[in-house]
Amino acid sequence: MREIFSLLFTIILLTGCAETTPTPSQKNSSKKEELIKKANSGDINSMLDLNELYLFPQTKEGLDLYNRWIDVVLQSDDIDGIIDIHRVYYKYRKMFVNGLDIRRKLLFRAAQLGSQEALSMLILDHIDKREIRDLHQKIIKKNNQNQLITLYNTYMYLEKSHEGNEVKKLITKSHKDYYDELSLSDKYYYLNVAYYKSRTDEKEFKRVIKTNLESDDLEIIIDTGKYLYKKSRRLRDAREFFEKAVAMNTQDSTIYLYLAQIYESYREDKKKIEETLKKAISMDNYKATERLLERYKEQKNSLEYLELKKRLLQQHNGKRALAAFLYENKKYGEAYKLYDELAQQNDMKAALFLAKEKRVREYEFDPEKDLLVKKYRKIILEADEPYLRSELKFFQFDKELKKKIIEIELQEKNLKTLKEMAFSNYGDKSIPYLKKAAEYGDIQGKYLLISKLSNYGEDFRKKVAMYEELIAIGDKKAYKELAIAYERKGGLDNIQKIVDLYEKAYEKGDKSVIDSIIGYYICPQCKILNDEKVQYYVDEAIKDKNTEFILRLARSYKTGTTTTKDLTKALKFFKIAYEIDKNPKTKQHIENLQNKGEK
Repeated sequence: MREIFSLLFTIILLTGCAETTPTPSQKNSSKKEELIKKANSGDINSMLDLNELYLFPQTKEGLDLYNRWIDVVLQSDDIDGIIDIHRVYYKYRKMFVNGLDIRRKLLFRAAQLGSQEALSMLILDHIDKREIRDLHQKIIKKNNQNQLITLYNTYMYLEKSHEGNEVKKLITKSHKDYYDELSLSDKYYYLNVAYYKSRTDEKEFKRVIKTNLESDDLEIIIDTGKYLYKKSRRLRDAREFFEKAVAMNTQDSTIYLYLAQIYESYREDKKKIEETLKKAISMDNYKATERLLERYKEQKNSLEYLELKKRLLQQHNGKRALAAFLYENKKYGEAYKLYDELAQQNDMKAALFLAKEKRVREYEFDPEKDLLVKKYRKIILEADEPYLRSELKFFQFDKELKKKIIEIELQEKNLKTLKEMAFSNYGDKSIPYLKKAAEYGDIQGKYLLISKLSNYGEDFRKKVAMYEELIAIGDKKAYKELAIAYERKGGLDNIQKIVDLYEKAYEKGDKSVIDSIIGYYICPQCKILNDEKVQYYVDEAIKDKNTEFILRLARSYKTGTTTTKDLTKALKFFKIAYEIDKNPKTKQHIENLQNKGEK
């Protein structure tokens, strides 16, 4: 996707002498429009490109489109794409109506299409929620062996051995057959599960490693090796995979880099290490070049160094690594020259390096450097590449540069920038930025704006109106927040309204409000005592296996702190809680209430 940068960067580089900075709307956006068109037709990779290059959904345009694309993604059959895009929606979840629900829907879709990774993530996210228990029952009813094995593995990973062993009784398929049928991405998910299970049982992990090592699929060999390389206690296993990849004539330069690093770890022959690094360098590997240059640091005038330098000048990544090496060793003139050459060949990292350099101070004299810095800052400011400017924005040495970038981002209706400006301004000065973010549809912006309003007079009326607007567009959180706002307002007149809002929040799936609801229904002063409602929510808590709530209710009746003391009811609810989890401490409460001293 980085090739998108090249064309626009070249155009701006060739016209870099222009004095007038065009507004964002005047810049070349044909590539963005092409990506949007593809995304509208269901291409998830284009949505991901728009996130990386144009910071969608961080802008108003991006947020509008990402809202529209939720249904598009939910109709897609691209499992890997759905899992990738769900991470973007999760990252920006606070900007969307019911952002966490979007993540759940996308994972359900991927699981429905057969992704075992998505199924596992759903269970990990919602292990104690009724909807996952419902899913658990559906899997058992269908007797889907792959899903049963995933369910078992996830329970064991969570150290929920009771649930895991119950599922294990239903499994008739071997783990080997299960693994062989998995997609490539699910194989890596399973490898990770097996690795963490290996802390208590290494047998399955070893079997997966052996299966992968026997594979003729170069991608499996490489990716398994890379996974193992990240686990420090598995370097010997990683070495086997990397050496097999080399034997299979891999063109992945990082394999040679990692092998050299493993050889270094085991203090193998110096020549073997350097020859392995040189093989990676022949494939233009940046990090391998860095490592070999570092080895030559103490002998940089040697023949080996000079030969390497000559070779690196013919490469792209090699030249950039050489420029970094020269810069670190205070050969600034040579380094700047190389970075400039690279930038003119559309190397954005080189351009950013130069743009981030300190401008020359008055008492210094380095006109070449100063011209380069100004040139590349101007180019990045004019490029239709928001992600480049975002990397340059927090450059700490030039406040004027940051100001220019912020001005451009505000023109582009960048919601993140609006909120950053709100946070950097105190009191009423932050409100205009939050109003804009809210106006552009940013749900987080709306909540932040509401937080600026008091619970008195016109402010409170505005607060209620804004929460009601959020409720009207389907935001479930707003029910609870409006109830809390009325509570803070105070007075007995709003109690029924507060309870109605909490009950609506509960109905929409927010189980955290159950204590607040019951608190009103058992409160004598609130004048809405209702044993039927209390029993209804206790029954709901039983379905959810929410013993903590039932125990809190039992203690309330036992102590009489929030309601009228009633030991009969206390005993009743302690017994209900004990039936759910058989907790010995709960049994002790029951025995205490049943003995003559507490009757």
